[in-house]
Amino acid sequence: MNPIAQLWDASIVPTLASYIRIPAKSPHFDPDWARHGHIDAAVELAANWCRQHPARGMHLEIVRLPNLAFSRRRI
Repeated sequence: MNPIAQLWDASIVPTLASYIRIPAKSPHFDPDWARHGHIDAAVELAANWCRQHPARGMHLEIVRLPNLAFSRRRI
């Protein structure tokens, strides 16, 4: 099996399955979204995958929009 197919099967598919299980909904559908933390969990899942599989020259930054009780955070 080629390396891309191996990465897909061993890492990407399981991470996508984990992402799908997170009940992250738009703030328009979940007024308590910040308290529930599901959107943060989805963001952290994706960020952690990127940290584990960095592309050369990659820069990862999570940006929180103002007035949403979060601040900008650089990783």
